[in-house]
Amino acid sequence: MLLKLGTLGRYFASSLWISLATMGILFWITGDLRTLYVATILASLEVSLSFDNAVVNARTLERMEPIWQARFIWLGIPIAVFGMRLLFPLVLVYLTTPLSFSNVIHTALYAPTDYAHALHAGYPLISAFGSAFLFMVFFHFLFELDRPVHWLNCIEKNRQVLRASQYPFSAALCTVILGVLWMLYRPQISCAIAYFLGIVCYQMIHSGSAYFLKSAAAAGKAMKLGWAGFIYLEVLDASLSFDGVIGAFAISTHILVILVGLGIGALFVRSFTLYFVEQKTLSKLKYLEHSAYYAIGALAVIMLLKNAVEISEVVSGSVGLIFITVGIISSFSGRLGRRN
Repeated sequence: MLLKLGTLGRYFASSLWISLATMGILFWITGDLRTLYVATILASLEVSLSFDNAVVNARTLERMEPIWQARFIWLGIPIAVFGMRLLFPLVLVYLTTPLSFSNVIHTALYAPTDYAHALHAGYPLISAFGSAFLFMVFFHFLFELDRPVHWLNCIEKNRQVLRASQYPFSAALCTVILGVLWMLYRPQISCAIAYFLGIVCYQMIHSGSAYFLKSAAAAGKAMKLGWAGFIYLEVLDASLSFDGVIGAFAISTHILVILVGLGIGALFVRSFTLYFVEQKTLSKLKYLEHSAYYAIGALAVIMLLKNAVEISEVVSGSVGLIFITVGIISSFSGRLGRRN
């Protein structure tokens, strides 16, 4: 038991200490215990929404050289915390409103309610791009040939799915079809462009990754993704962070509280990723990766639906956790899937 606690401490101790220090600074600035409570809720929301991200990140990191693993873990933290949780919302409001960037910063600091409204106004574009990218991630996994393990056989071994797997652009075609159906219901040219850019962005990054893998294999070296893998993981992290960033303003409009809460969540997601890679968790829990991809597919659907109906962030996070939990349980029981 003590050995297991020591192992967990090696991966999560730094995130815990940084979180406590950050919470202390937040209390020193605000002088209000309620801000600590709200920040804790936001951190929990971020972890629940991004847990599937940690699983998928771990699978990609396993194929990268140690130097790139370290770069993603340590360089990715400031990008995830300050880039996606602070800079990205500011840039988004700047692009979708007539405000100058300095006025956007001023609004975020001194008129957080107005800033939250402006951020929500840009959500249709965010969800269009993000959902397209996540659909591509899910369908690429679903149509992967020669996968040694299947989980939900009724889907993964379905005759139509197996037939579609034989064609290289099945993932893009399915994503386009879903986008066309959605645009017929809510025709918006700007959202259509954002959706198309999400497909293109994924395809470019995936093609770059495949090129690096092929080149490394031809040279007789270990598989490595380099910058292509790093960019892929950062874009995936961004896509999976959209809901958390937008949903945070439904809980708090204080930009500092949001930054602290989501930043702490991002730290723990990185800790989970590192734990999964070094402890070979994905090989021990053989259906965990599958459940993470299904959670990503479900989140992509939710992101589109939120343009038409109100869906709580609690629901978004719960769907992902349910898939992950069922994946872990079935990994131990082996009842829902079987090895080929």
